[in-house]
Amino acid sequence: MKLWSIVQNQLQFEKVCAPEWYNKGEECPYGTPTGPPMGTFTWPNEELRYWLHYVAAFYSMMPFLLAVGIPVLFCFTRGMREILAIIFYWLQKVVMHALKHMAAQRRPGGRC
Repeated sequence: MKLWSIVQNQLQFEKVCAPEWYNKGEECPYGTPTGPPMGTFTWPNEELRYWLHYVAAFYSMMPFLLAVGIPVLFCFTRGMREILAIIFYWLQKVVMHALKHMAAQRRPGGRC
């Protein structure tokens, strides 16, 4: 019974966070969703793009770069610092995901 309530909460969370245009089955009016796993972002349409979007795209990819970079660094150095960095990174991912579900709100306009 408890498992079913968790599944229902997950479905409700996804519905709350989805923007109106997505619920209607339309394409994103603000740009193209792109990026690697854990580093997705909305690349704006041509008329809305300027230099700051390139900087924002780089910083949006940081979770992906850290998820790949820390284990690669561990392969070369194999120290306690790298082990703690890996544990911290994935532990904070779990905590942030749980907090996101506790405080589910609609996404702001202009996001895909």
